[in-house]
Amino acid sequence: MVGGIECPRGERPNRDGGKFPADPFSGEAADLTRELAQQRDVVVEVETMDKVGGFVGYVFVDKVNVSVKLVEAGLSKVLLVLF
Repeated sequence: MVGGIECPRGERPNRDGGKFPADPFSGEAADLTRELAQQRDVVVEVETMDKVGGFVGYVFVDKVNVSVKLVEAGLSKVLLVLF
């Protein structure tokens, strides 16, 4: 999971053996992420873990935050977290 943004999710399994459908534009977001990061050196900064044990953090390619690129492309939105 990428930290700081809400990104559309692809199709995924649910508890009853079925599947949750993909969110709109999930394919485009995955394609952009793949285009930016595939076959490149990346830096991953883990910030925390989500409630099911997945890592939450940031991915950088050539010092560019992939989260920012997804927001700039209109394929995700910034999460506002209040403490």
